[in-house]
Amino acid sequence: MSRCTTPVQGIIVAALVVSFVCMAPLSAAPSVKVTLPQAVKWAVQRRGDVKAAKLGVDVKKGQKTRVNAKFFPVITGNASANIGLAGSFAGLDLIGLSMSPYKELIGGSVDAVWEVLDFGKTVAQSSAAGHEVDAATHSAADVERLVRYKTADLYLRCLAARHAADLAHKHHKTAALGAKVASAHRKAELISKADEELAQLAALQAHRHLLTAQQLTQSCRLNLGAYIGAKGDIELVDVQTSAAAPAATQAKLLAAAARRRPDLMALNERVKASASRVKAAALDHLPKIRAVGSVGWSLVNERVAKVLMGTDFNHSFYAVGVGIQVPIFEGGAIHARMKMHQARRDAQQARLADLRRKVKAE
Repeated sequence: MSRCTTPVQGIIVAALVVSFVCMAPLSAAPSVKVTLPQAVKWAVQRRGDVKAAKLGVDVKKGQKTRVNAKFFPVITGNASANIGLAGSFAGLDLIGLSMSPYKELIGGSVDAVWEVLDFGKTVAQSSAAGHEVDAATHSAADVERLVRYKTADLYLRCLAARHAADLAHKHHKTAALGAKVASAHRKAELISKADEELAQLAALQAHRHLLTAQQLTQSCRLNLGAYIGAKGDIELVDVQTSAAAPAATQAKLLAAAARRRPDLMALNERVKASASRVKAAALDHLPKIRAVGSVGWSLVNERVAKVLMGTDFNHSFYAVGVGIQVPIFEGGAIHARMKMHQARRDAQQARLADLRRKVKAE
Protein backbone atom coordinates (compact mmCIF):
# COMPACT_ATOMS: atom_id res chain seq x y z
CA MET A 1 0.00 0.00 0.00
CA SER A 2 1.53 3.26 -1.12
CA ARG A 3 1.56 6.42 0.96
CA CYS A 4 1.51 10.13 0.08
CA THR A 5 5.15 11.12 0.24
CA THR A 6 4.59 14.86 -0.23
CA PRO A 7 2.17 17.46 1.19
CA VAL A 8 0.93 18.17 -2.33
CA GLN A 9 -0.30 14.61 -2.78
CA GLY A 10 -2.03 14.73 0.60
CA ILE A 11 -3.84 17.92 -0.33
CA ILE A 12 -4.91 16.42 -3.66
CA VAL A 13 -6.33 13.27 -2.07
CA ALA A 14 -8.18 15.22 0.65
CA ALA A 15 -9.64 17.64 -1.86
CA LEU A 16 -10.86 14.81 -4.09
CA VAL A 17 -12.57 13.07 -1.15
CA VAL A 18 -14.31 16.28 -0.05
CA SER A 19 -15.36 17.04 -3.62
CA PHE A 20 -16.92 13.60 -4.11
CA VAL A 21 -18.78 13.90 -0.80
CA CYS A 22 -20.12 17.36 -1.69
CA MET A 23 -21.13 16.21 -5.16
CA ALA A 24 -23.10 13.19 -3.95
CA PRO A 25 -26.45 15.03 -3.37
CA LEU A 26 -26.23 16.46 -6.89
CA SER A 27 -26.25 13.03 -8.49
CA ALA A 28 -29.96 12.48 -7.78
CA ALA A 29 -31.90 12.03 -11.01
CA PRO A 30 -34.63 14.59 -11.82
CA SER A 31 -38.15 13.25 -11.52
CA VAL A 32 -40.21 15.15 -14.13
CA LYS A 33 -39.31 16.01 -17.70
CA VAL A 34 -40.40 19.51 -18.70
CA THR A 35 -40.20 20.98 -22.19
CA LEU A 36 -39.85 24.69 -22.87
CA PRO A 37 -43.50 25.14 -24.03
CA GLN A 38 -44.69 23.23 -20.97
CA ALA A 39 -42.58 25.37 -18.64
CA VAL A 40 -44.00 28.54 -20.19
CA LYS A 41 -47.55 27.18 -19.87
CA TRP A 42 -47.02 26.33 -16.19
CA ALA A 43 -45.61 29.77 -15.47
CA VAL A 44 -48.54 31.56 -17.13
CA GLN A 45 -51.09 29.37 -15.32
CA ARG A 46 -49.50 29.39 -11.86
CA ARG A 47 -47.75 32.74 -11.45
CA GLY A 48 -49.56 35.04 -9.02
CA ASP A 49 -48.58 38.21 -10.89
CA VAL A 50 -50.27 36.93 -14.07
CA LYS A 51 -53.44 36.05 -12.15
CA ALA A 52 -53.45 39.44 -10.42
CA ALA A 53 -53.07 41.27 -13.73
CA LYS A 54 -55.98 39.36 -15.28
CA LEU A 55 -58.16 40.01 -12.22
CA GLY A 56 -57.25 43.69 -12.56
CA VAL A 57 -58.95 43.64 -15.97
CA ASP A 58 -62.13 42.33 -14.33
CA VAL A 59 -61.96 45.15 -11.78
CA LYS A 60 -61.72 47.76 -14.54
CA LYS A 61 -64.61 46.15 -16.40
CA GLY A 62 -66.72 46.36 -13.24
CA GLN A 63 -65.86 50.03 -12.87
CA LYS A 64 -66.84 50.65 -16.49
CA THR A 65 -70.19 48.91 -15.94
CA ARG A 66 -70.82 51.05 -12.88
CA VAL A 67 -70.15 54.23 -14.87
CA ASN A 68 -72.31 53.12 -17.80
CA ALA A 69 -75.18 52.47 -15.39
CA LYS A 70 -75.58 56.27 -15.15
CA PHE A 71 -77.06 56.23 -18.67
CA PHE A 72 -80.15 54.43 -17.32
CA PRO A 73 -82.76 55.41 -14.75
CA VAL A 74 -82.66 54.03 -11.23
CA ILE A 75 -85.95 52.27 -10.45
CA THR A 76 -86.78 51.25 -6.88
CA GLY A 77 -89.77 49.74 -5.13
CA ASN A 78 -90.92 51.07 -1.74
CA ALA A 79 -93.56 50.03 0.76
CA SER A 80 -94.59 51.20 4.23
CA ALA A 81 -97.16 50.59 6.92
CA ASN A 82 -97.83 52.89 9.86
CA ILE A 83 -100.41 54.04 12.38
CA GLY A 84 -99.03 57.55 12.72
CA LEU A 85 -98.36 60.24 10.16
CA ALA A 86 -96.51 58.85 7.17
CA GLY A 87 -94.36 61.96 7.16
CA SER A 88 -92.21 60.27 9.79
CA PHE A 89 -90.89 58.06 6.99
CA ALA A 90 -89.32 60.99 5.14
CA GLY A 91 -85.85 59.68 5.98
CA LEU A 92 -86.54 56.59 3.86
CA ASP A 93 -86.83 58.68 0.68
CA LEU A 94 -90.25 57.30 -0.21
CA ILE A 95 -91.16 59.80 -2.89
CA GLY A 96 -94.91 59.19 -3.11
CA LEU A 97 -95.64 58.24 0.52
CA SER A 98 -93.23 60.19 2.65
CA MET A 99 -95.38 63.34 2.91
CA SER A 100 -98.80 61.65 3.10
CA PRO A 101 -100.96 63.16 5.92
CA TYR A 102 -102.97 59.99 6.46
CA LYS A 103 -102.85 57.84 9.57
CA GLU A 104 -103.03 54.06 9.65
CA LEU A 105 -101.57 53.89 6.16
CA ILE A 106 -100.53 50.82 4.14
CA GLY A 107 -99.12 51.48 0.69
CA GLY A 108 -96.36 51.10 -1.81
CA SER A 109 -94.79 52.86 -4.77
CA VAL A 110 -92.42 52.40 -7.68
CA ASP A 111 -90.02 55.32 -8.06
CA ALA A 112 -87.62 56.27 -10.84
CA VAL A 113 -84.77 58.79 -10.92
CA TRP A 114 -82.86 59.58 -14.10
CA GLU A 115 -80.18 62.16 -14.81
CA VAL A 116 -81.33 63.09 -18.29
CA LEU A 117 -78.69 65.75 -19.00
CA ASP A 118 -75.21 66.35 -17.59
CA PHE A 119 -73.69 67.97 -20.71
CA GLY A 120 -71.48 64.98 -21.60
CA LYS A 121 -69.87 64.27 -18.23
CA THR A 122 -71.08 60.66 -18.09
CA VAL A 123 -69.95 60.15 -21.68
CA ALA A 124 -66.45 61.35 -20.77
CA GLN A 125 -66.38 59.16 -17.66
CA SER A 126 -67.49 56.15 -19.71
CA SER A 127 -64.77 56.85 -22.26
CA ALA A 128 -62.15 57.04 -19.51
CA ALA A 129 -63.39 53.76 -18.02
CA GLY A 130 -63.21 52.10 -21.44
CA HIS A 131 -59.62 53.24 -21.94
CA GLU A 132 -58.77 51.94 -18.45
CA VAL A 133 -60.14 48.53 -19.41
CA ASP A 134 -58.00 48.53 -22.56
CA ALA A 135 -54.96 49.66 -20.56
CA ALA A 136 -55.48 46.91 -17.98
CA THR A 137 -55.87 44.37 -20.78
CA HIS A 138 -52.60 45.45 -22.39
CA SER A 139 -50.87 45.52 -18.99
CA ALA A 140 -52.00 41.95 -18.31
CA ALA A 141 -50.64 40.95 -21.71
CA ASP A 142 -47.37 42.70 -20.88
CA VAL A 143 -47.07 40.85 -17.55
CA GLU A 144 -47.71 37.56 -19.33
CA ARG A 145 -45.16 38.46 -22.00
CA LEU A 146 -42.51 39.18 -19.37
CA VAL A 147 -43.28 35.90 -17.59
CA ARG A 148 -42.95 34.01 -20.87
CA TYR A 149 -39.67 35.76 -21.63
CA LYS A 150 -38.18 35.14 -18.18
CA THR A 151 -39.27 31.50 -18.21
CA ALA A 152 -37.63 30.95 -21.59
CA ASP A 153 -34.52 32.81 -20.43
CA LEU A 154 -34.21 30.69 -17.27
CA TYR A 155 -34.84 27.52 -19.26
CA LEU A 156 -32.15 28.30 -21.83
CA ARG A 157 -29.69 29.32 -19.11
CA CYS A 158 -30.28 25.96 -17.42
CA LEU A 159 -29.65 24.16 -20.69
CA ALA A 160 -26.43 26.13 -21.18
CA ALA A 161 -25.35 25.28 -17.64
CA ARG A 162 -26.10 21.60 -18.22
CA HIS A 163 -24.11 21.59 -21.45
CA ALA A 164 -21.20 23.27 -19.64
CA ALA A 165 -21.41 20.58 -16.96
CA ASP A 166 -21.31 17.88 -19.64
CA LEU A 167 -18.19 19.44 -21.13
CA ALA A 168 -16.63 19.75 -17.67
CA HIS A 169 -17.38 16.07 -17.06
CA LYS A 170 -15.62 15.06 -20.30
CA HIS A 171 -12.66 17.26 -19.43
CA HIS A 172 -12.51 15.76 -15.95
CA LYS A 173 -12.46 12.22 -17.36
CA THR A 174 -9.61 13.17 -19.67
CA ALA A 175 -7.67 14.84 -16.84
CA ALA A 176 -8.26 11.89 -14.50
CA LEU A 177 -7.04 9.48 -17.17
CA GLY A 178 -3.99 11.67 -17.64
CA ALA A 179 -3.30 11.53 -13.89
CA LYS A 180 -3.49 7.70 -13.95
CA VAL A 181 -1.14 7.55 -16.91
CA ALA A 182 1.24 9.91 -15.15
CA SER A 183 1.20 7.69 -12.03
CA ALA A 184 1.96 4.63 -14.14
CA HIS A 185 4.79 6.43 -15.89
CA ARG A 186 6.14 7.56 -12.53
CA LYS A 187 6.20 3.99 -11.24
CA ALA A 188 8.09 3.02 -14.36
CA GLU A 189 10.39 5.97 -13.68
CA LEU A 190 9.61 7.46 -17.09
CA ILE A 191 8.69 10.88 -15.68
CA SER A 192 9.69 12.91 -12.69
CA LYS A 193 7.72 13.32 -9.44
CA ALA A 194 6.95 16.90 -10.37
CA ASP A 195 5.33 15.82 -13.65
CA GLU A 196 3.13 13.34 -11.79
CA GLU A 197 2.01 15.99 -9.31
CA LEU A 198 1.23 18.42 -12.12
CA ALA A 199 -1.03 15.81 -13.75
CA GLN A 200 -2.76 15.19 -10.42
CA LEU A 201 -3.26 18.94 -9.90
CA ALA A 202 -4.78 19.21 -13.40
CA ALA A 203 -7.19 16.39 -12.53
CA LEU A 204 -8.13 18.14 -9.28
CA GLN A 205 -8.72 21.42 -11.06
CA ALA A 206 -10.92 19.69 -13.67
CA HIS A 207 -12.89 18.02 -10.92
CA ARG A 208 -13.46 21.31 -9.14
CA HIS A 209 -14.67 22.85 -12.38
CA LEU A 210 -17.05 19.89 -12.80
CA LEU A 211 -18.36 20.34 -9.27
CA THR A 212 -18.95 24.06 -9.84
CA ALA A 213 -20.78 23.41 -13.14
CA GLN A 214 -22.99 20.76 -11.53
CA GLN A 215 -23.83 23.04 -8.62
CA LEU A 216 -24.73 25.83 -11.06
CA THR A 217 -26.94 23.45 -13.03
CA GLN A 218 -28.73 22.29 -9.89
CA SER A 219 -29.24 25.86 -8.65
CA CYS A 220 -30.55 27.01 -12.03
CA ARG A 221 -32.95 24.08 -12.21
CA LEU A 222 -34.28 24.80 -8.72
CA ASN A 223 -34.79 28.48 -9.57
CA LEU A 224 -36.67 27.57 -12.73
CA GLY A 225 -38.84 25.07 -10.87
CA ALA A 226 -39.73 27.64 -8.23
CA TYR A 227 -40.52 30.28 -10.86
CA ILE A 228 -42.90 28.08 -12.87
CA GLY A 229 -44.47 26.52 -9.77
CA ALA A 230 -43.19 22.97 -10.31
CA LYS A 231 -44.06 20.64 -7.42
CA GLY A 232 -40.91 18.51 -7.68
CA ASP A 233 -37.51 18.32 -9.29
CA ILE A 234 -37.52 18.82 -13.05
CA GLU A 235 -35.44 17.61 -15.97
CA LEU A 236 -35.05 19.82 -19.03
CA VAL A 237 -35.38 18.76 -22.66
CA ASP A 238 -33.06 20.19 -25.29
CA VAL A 239 -34.54 22.87 -27.55
CA GLN A 240 -34.26 22.49 -31.29
CA THR A 241 -33.14 25.82 -32.78
CA SER A 242 -34.20 26.95 -36.24
CA ALA A 243 -32.34 28.97 -38.84
CA ALA A 244 -32.27 32.73 -38.44
CA ALA A 245 -34.71 34.77 -40.48
CA PRO A 246 -33.43 37.06 -43.26
CA ALA A 247 -32.47 40.61 -42.28
CA ALA A 248 -35.46 42.14 -44.11
CA THR A 249 -37.87 39.79 -42.34
CA GLN A 250 -36.26 40.55 -38.99
CA ALA A 251 -36.73 44.29 -39.57
CA LYS A 252 -40.44 43.79 -40.35
CA LEU A 253 -40.89 41.62 -37.27
CA LEU A 254 -39.21 44.20 -35.04
CA ALA A 255 -41.35 47.02 -36.44
CA ALA A 256 -44.53 44.98 -35.93
CA ALA A 257 -43.49 44.07 -32.39
CA ALA A 258 -42.85 47.72 -31.59
CA ARG A 259 -46.35 48.65 -32.79
CA ARG A 260 -47.98 45.86 -30.79
CA ARG A 261 -45.94 46.07 -27.61
CA PRO A 262 -48.41 45.64 -24.73
CA ASP A 263 -46.64 48.13 -22.48
CA LEU A 264 -46.73 50.81 -25.19
CA MET A 265 -50.38 50.16 -25.98
CA ALA A 266 -51.31 50.14 -22.27
CA LEU A 267 -49.61 53.48 -21.64
CA ASN A 268 -51.27 54.98 -24.71
CA GLU A 269 -54.70 53.92 -23.39
CA ARG A 270 -53.92 55.45 -19.99
CA VAL A 271 -53.10 58.76 -21.68
CA LYS A 272 -56.50 58.66 -23.40
CA ALA A 273 -58.21 57.81 -20.12
CA SER A 274 -56.52 60.75 -18.40
CA ALA A 275 -57.64 63.08 -21.17
CA SER A 276 -61.25 61.88 -20.77
CA ARG A 277 -61.07 62.45 -17.01
CA VAL A 278 -59.84 66.00 -17.58
CA LYS A 279 -62.88 66.61 -19.80
CA ALA A 280 -65.24 65.07 -17.23
CA ALA A 281 -63.76 67.20 -14.44
CA ALA A 282 -64.19 70.37 -16.50
CA LEU A 283 -67.88 69.52 -17.03
CA ASP A 284 -68.48 69.58 -13.26
CA HIS A 285 -69.00 73.34 -13.57
CA LEU A 286 -72.18 72.77 -15.61
CA PRO A 287 -75.61 72.04 -14.10
CA LYS A 288 -77.30 68.63 -13.93
CA ILE A 289 -80.91 68.01 -14.85
CA ARG A 290 -82.70 65.13 -13.13
CA ALA A 291 -86.15 63.66 -13.82
CA VAL A 292 -88.14 62.07 -10.98
CA GLY A 293 -91.26 59.94 -11.23
CA SER A 294 -93.37 57.87 -8.84
CA VAL A 295 -96.56 55.83 -9.03
CA GLY A 296 -98.18 53.99 -6.12
CA TRP A 297 -101.24 52.90 -4.19
CA SER A 298 -102.24 53.19 -0.52
CA LEU A 299 -104.90 51.86 1.81
CA VAL A 300 -106.07 54.20 4.58
CA ASN A 301 -108.30 53.63 7.59
CA GLU A 302 -111.92 53.95 6.40
CA ARG A 303 -113.01 56.44 9.06
CA VAL A 304 -110.02 58.71 8.49
CA ALA A 305 -110.48 58.52 4.72
CA LYS A 306 -114.13 59.59 4.93
CA VAL A 307 -113.22 62.57 7.08
CA LEU A 308 -110.28 63.69 4.96
CA MET A 309 -111.32 62.52 1.48
CA GLY A 310 -115.12 62.19 1.80
CA THR A 311 -115.41 59.05 -0.35
CA ASP A 312 -113.35 55.91 -0.66
CA PHE A 313 -110.39 54.85 1.40
CA ASN A 314 -108.46 53.44 -1.56
CA HIS A 315 -106.03 55.97 -2.92
CA SER A 316 -103.73 55.76 -5.97
CA PHE A 317 -101.29 58.47 -6.84
CA TYR A 318 -98.49 59.48 -9.16
CA ALA A 319 -95.82 62.17 -9.16
CA VAL A 320 -93.60 63.50 -11.93
CA GLY A 321 -91.02 66.23 -11.62
CA VAL A 322 -87.83 67.73 -12.99
CA GLY A 323 -84.99 69.13 -10.91
CA ILE A 324 -81.84 71.05 -11.74
CA GLN A 325 -78.64 71.16 -9.72
CA VAL A 326 -76.27 74.07 -10.32
CA PRO A 327 -72.85 74.26 -8.59
CA ILE A 328 -72.45 77.70 -7.02
CA PHE A 329 -69.66 77.33 -4.49
CA GLU A 330 -67.65 74.19 -3.71
CA GLY A 331 -64.47 75.62 -2.19
CA GLY A 332 -62.34 75.05 -5.31
CA ALA A 333 -62.89 71.26 -5.35
CA ILE A 334 -63.87 71.16 -9.04
CA HIS A 335 -60.86 73.19 -10.12
CA ALA A 336 -58.56 71.06 -7.96
CA ARG A 337 -59.89 67.84 -9.52
CA MET A 338 -59.37 69.23 -12.99
CA LYS A 339 -55.79 70.25 -12.19
CA MET A 340 -55.10 66.83 -10.67
CA HIS A 341 -56.29 64.99 -13.77
CA GLN A 342 -54.34 67.37 -16.01
CA ALA A 343 -51.15 66.63 -14.07
CA ARG A 344 -51.76 62.89 -14.38
CA ARG A 345 -52.39 63.27 -18.11
CA ASP A 346 -49.16 65.24 -18.61
CA ALA A 347 -47.18 62.66 -16.58
CA GLN A 348 -48.59 59.81 -18.65
CA GLN A 349 -47.76 61.67 -21.86
CA ALA A 350 -44.16 62.19 -20.69
CA ARG A 351 -43.78 58.47 -19.88
CA LEU A 352 -45.31 57.57 -23.24
CA ALA A 353 -42.81 59.80 -25.07
CA ASP A 354 -39.90 58.21 -23.16
CA LEU A 355 -41.14 54.70 -23.95
CA ARG A 356 -41.55 55.53 -27.64
CA ARG A 357 -37.96 56.79 -27.76
CA LYS A 358 -36.79 53.62 -26.05
CA VAL A 359 -38.69 51.42 -28.51
CA LYS A 360 -37.25 53.37 -31.43
CA ALA A 361 -33.72 52.99 -30.03
CA GLU A 362 -34.20 49.24 -29.62
